[in-house]
Amino acid sequence: MYDFDLEDWTPADDRVAKAIEDLWLHAPDLHPVAAQIAPDGNEQFLALGDLATPWSPDGYPWLRVVHIARDPWTATVHVEHARAATLALAEGWLLERGADPDRLVRDADQLAPADTVTREIERRTRDAGNRLRLLAHSGAYDTDQDVETWVLMHDDAPVHAELPFVVQIERILREPWAYAVREECFPDRDTAEQWITTREGSRSQPSAADSSGRTQAAAHSRTATPSCPGPTGPTVAHLAQRPGTSPTTGPGR
Repeated sequence: MYDFDLEDWTPADDRVAKAIEDLWLHAPDLHPVAAQIAPDGNEQFLALGDLATPWSPDGYPWLRVVHIARDPWTATVHVEHARAATLALAEGWLLERGADPDRLVRDADQLAPADTVTREIERRTRDAGNRLRLLAHSGAYDTDQDVETWVLMHDDAPVHAELPFVVQIERILREPWAYAVREECFPDRDTAEQWITTREGSRSQPSAADSSGRTQAAAHSRTATPSCPGPTGPTVAHLAQRPGTSPTTGPGR
């Protein structure tokens, strides 16, 4: 259960009161994934994993993002929260609301990125702001199978103008225990959705070979813009399960 510590604060308005009510309702299932908390505790930027996700409908986002700003002069609090389909998109939401990328820290108990490609994908998507519009996503949280999630987005300012539709794939790898992310870009939504079903001609299937570095030769420019074709971009993280343990929220970063 996550304690938002809001009991002694007055909601700034009715919208905030409703947001706080929603957070308290879900708090028993929320677990910290990434956070930045001001030294005085008055402002918090939170990405929280929802442990109830495996029992929710397919495609249910596993992350909740929360921005809390307390005003000690008036004893009021402003709260905004939303669902997020991927950790990089969640972090991007927090950055847009003033989080410092150098101080937004991922929980050490989460799974680690498998390779530099995954890290670069997430960095670029996190920094893209609201240019990437989520169209669809789906995730499977059955830990007896390969855990994989896809996200379909539209890039409003693509590097390759003829390829504005972005599909991002994330897969949990069991040897080593980590997560890998890859991306494909397409000229239209129909083609992207067909590829999601068939995976024909895919370059986006992460494997243990990727994480060992044998397939990291595909270089990617250090820009804030996803650069299809080729693997870039993040996707939804999952509740993966280590042998002999209970599920952990997301591919823990």
